[in-house]
Amino acid sequence: PYINNNTNSNNERYFSACMITMDDNHFWSEFLAYHFTFLNLRRLIVAVDPRSKTSPSGIFDQWKGLINITQWKDDDFMQGCEKYKGDFVKTHRCRQRRLYAKCSQVLKKEERTTWVAFIDVDEYIVPNWMAGPLDRITTYQPEMNILDIFDANPHLNGDFKFSCFPMSRIPVTVHESPPEQVFQRVPVGINATSLMTLRYRYPRVTRKNLPGKAMLDFSKIPWDVINRKDYDTHRPIRSQCDEDEVWMNPWTSAFLTYHYAGSLEAFQFRDDPRKAERRTEKHYFEKYGNMDGSFEDDSPRFWISNFVSKVGLQQAKQLLKDSNVVKVNG
Repeated sequence: PYINNNTNSNNERYFSACMITMDDNHFWSEFLAYHFTFLNLRRLIVAVDPRSKTSPSGIFDQWKGLINITQWKDDDFMQGCEKYKGDFVKTHRCRQRRLYAKCSQVLKKEERTTWVAFIDVDEYIVPNWMAGPLDRITTYQPEMNILDIFDANPHLNGDFKFSCFPMSRIPVTVHESPPEQVFQRVPVGINATSLMTLRYRYPRVTRKNLPGKAMLDFSKIPWDVINRKDYDTHRPIRSQCDEDEVWMNPWTSAFLTYHYAGSLEAFQFRDDPRKAERRTEKHYFEKYGNMDGSFEDDSPRFWISNFVSKVGLQQAKQLLKDSNVVKVNG
């Protein structure tokens, strides 16, 4: 596997993540910067789909010294999926389960692993200010990362008695805001229109709940559970995440997973035979331009000033320069 040769040398607590990518280079820069800031993401294992026309290695190299990234190919984790050869959908699902299983085993061996996020590169974890009283974040400052919020709000997730922290997932519309709103509270020198989390400000609660995502506290999960073949996309470890929570409504989730479509060019770029009929311009605007149930939210906006404070303006600009730029050869 490819490794970007970074180590976490201090004793800070951090998040890890297990992910699959396919031709997502335009999404990676913003995803890494945002979650480096808000999740304190410092460890990442990424499996690259063999059908990818692009490689994220160049982007990952820019994060040396900031995030420890390991990049896998199918041979590193996909043992047992050969029986699905020729069936794209079953192979894809097997790849996801095997990646979560192998990644979880690797992270469990690493002494400092605690929280692990199971999300996609077009998804962002944000505080949920719509949550009901039992699930609402009551103590908060804009400079807090998610681990600070956990510490300041011990009532969340059933007093943190459980290893699985489920999150409702909702789409963000592609409705454009005027520049004065997009650039609000953005440090001078940062191109806010290139960042989805600043450009698209209208999430949408759908009539039917989408299957959610989850964060897991590996310090609460024993090895025998990690080693079981018990993994799923929306319930990463099924014995730890309740089935009912997959379809939880947004009012019972302290954090939300915002799902961004990005630009039309980004939406149509990936060659995915499962979704060819759903990659048209018509479908893009019907699905992500629909404002029914939408609401204005700047919850993700805080991250950019915090990110610049952490790494400095020049490095921030360098790390974000390819955000949402679609390149055929990346």
